[in-house]
Amino acid sequence: MDIRKLQYFISVAETLSFTKAAKEHYISQTAMSQQIASIESELDVLLFDRSKYKVDITSAGEVFLGEAKEIVAKYEQAVKKTQDVHKGCKGNIHIGYAGPTEVELLREIIEEFEKKYPYVELHIEQNNFKKLSKDLKEGIYDIIFAIAGEINDIGSLEKITLKNEQAVLVVSKKHPKANKKNMNATEIADENFIMLSEECGQLNFERMIESCRQDGYEPKITERVNSLDTLMFMVELNRGVSFLPRSQINNLNNKVSFIDIINTHHSFAVEMSWIRFNKNEYIKKFIEIAKQLYY
Repeated sequence: MDIRKLQYFISVAETLSFTKAAKEHYISQTAMSQQIASIESELDVLLFDRSKYKVDITSAGEVFLGEAKEIVAKYEQAVKKTQDVHKGCKGNIHIGYAGPTEVELLREIIEEFEKKYPYVELHIEQNNFKKLSKDLKEGIYDIIFAIAGEINDIGSLEKITLKNEQAVLVVSKKHPKANKKNMNATEIADENFIMLSEECGQLNFERMIESCRQDGYEPKITERVNSLDTLMFMVELNRGVSFLPRSQINNLNNKVSFIDIINTHHSFAVEMSWIRFNKNEYIKKFIEIAKQLYY
């Protein structure tokens, strides 16, 4: 099995059409069918359910699709890096980040870095904690920015905390306490809480619960969501309240309010992580600038 066959499979899986996939790769439908059949024969697994009227991907095919996409992406990155060296490109850094909290400081670091090294290409992507950790380990990312504690279990991992800030309570404008400027941590004990799920970050989820307990109450979690956008939407609807870093208050819309929390253990720290033995010389320069600005 080669990259070309994986690319064929991905096209069929995404279009659910042998005809459309064949056109994308400028081959006949018969040839495309033969290529997919060859993959299925090699794996001894049926990847697609075929009928006279439609094509559906099987559960095994769904699993293979995710793995195939990662293999092709890594291959394409390897090709690009090799071509960059051949063309005399001065260098590049692949950066991953998790969310808006990281963006605030990442923006400043990048602006300063590009002033000094304008010829270095920066490739920047947002991803969830699990994917960031996996791709850093596999060398797809050179540096990642994430909430402290979420990137672990990687050999030769180096990381530093760049920022640590107190949390604020975010509530709907419809909430009876929306006009309050501040509240003691114990005053929010009876609220319904909306939190990012364990899938978005196991340690962050556990840390939120532990901080509530340190503040003197057991949180009543009524919603667990898988994105910050969904979390904010639920807050807007007054389905519950949540916590955000204080630096994010300028990004809030006019449908929500923030309340400072007095005597709270809730905080957000952002870490920058990299692999110690990465030979990319520009990583060190990027890290130096980050330290100068925030460390």
